Amino acid sequence: MTSLILTLSLAIGAAFALAGAAWAVRKAPSGQLLWAWVPSVILGAAVVWGGAGQVQGSTAAASPPATPPSAGPRSSSKGRILARNLGCVGCHSEDGSRRIGPTFLGIFGAARELEGGGVVEANEDYLSRSIRRPRAEIVRGFPATMPEYGERLSDAEVRALVAYLRDLRSP
Repeated sequence: MTSLILTLSLAIGAAFALAGAAWAVRKAPSGQLLWAWVPSVILGAAVVWGGAGQVQGSTAAASPPATPPSAGPRSSSKGRILARNLGCVGCHSEDGSRRIGPTFLGIFGAARELEGGGVVEANEDYLSRSIRRPRAEIVRGFPATMPEYGERLSDAEVRALVAYLRDLRSP
C-alpha cells in the first residue's frame, strides 16, 4: 500500500511538472519562460512531498497492532489515519458537508434510513457491518459505490475506524 501511494504521488507530481513546462513553452514569452514553469514544479513537488507524508503515516494502517486497540483517543487516532489512508475521506466528509457518501460527523448513534425501507441505528455493529459489506444496507439517498472491505481489514482495524467515527460527534 505504501509503495502504491508513493508511486502515485511521484507520477502525479511529475505530471504537474511536465504539464506546466509544456504550457510554459507554448504560452510564455521567451524572456519569461523560466518563471512560467516554476509554479508547476512547486505544485508537483508539493504532491510528491504530501504523498511521502502519507507513506510515512501509513505504517499503522499497513501493520495492525498485535493487541486489539482499546476504545479511546489512541484507537480513534489510528482509525483517523486508517480512514485517510484508505481514501474514506474522499467520499465521506468529516465536517457535515454532503459528498458521495454520508458524512462521518455525527454518524455514530444516528438513525439511518435505508433504501427499500427501514431504519437502523448507526451503532458499533451497524458501522462494522457497513465497513465490511457496505452494499448490504444502503443509506437512502446515496449511491452504492463504497468498496467492499470484507476480510481485507482486521477486526482491530475495523474497531479503530468505528472508534474514530464514535469520536466525530456533532458540535
